[in-house]
Amino acid sequence: MALRQDAMHPSEAESLLGAPIPSSAAALRVYRTRFWILLSFSLIGMCQCMNCFTLTSLPDSSEKYFNITQGELIVIFNWQPLANTVGALFAAGLYSTLGTRSTARLLAVLATAGPAIRCVPSLVPAVLASRPLRLLCLHASSVINGCGGPILNS
Repeated sequence: MALRQDAMHPSEAESLLGAPIPSSAAALRVYRTRFWILLSFSLIGMCQCMNCFTLTSLPDSSEKYFNITQGELIVIFNWQPLANTVGALFAAGLYSTLGTRSTARLLAVLATAGPAIRCVPSLVPAVLASRPLRLLCLHASSVINGCGGPILNS
């Protein structure tokens, strides 16, 4: 039986796992691409979680820099779980219609767009000076970052 080009031979899988594979499981194929998928989802998840806790981990600095109150900071933080909950309704449908590759790309775009929008007030002085634009960027960043959560978790 010929293995696909990206499939591992059971002896390679045995050396990766560090334990012998039972003879009944020796017929299973371990694909190398699954490790790339696992690595990419882990890195994107790490970045998304780091973005989630950026403002709330240093509340005094965030309040002073963005000139916002503690209550506004809490609301900005709470957008992420709310968007995560609402986005969970659509995550399963995305996988079934778009497939894993396209859904992972969408997740990567959301995980990149969230922090990028949060950086806009720091990069554009006019946005930092305008309170409504600054708050819009911070809230949009949290919502976009929260929308990627269910894609990652499902």
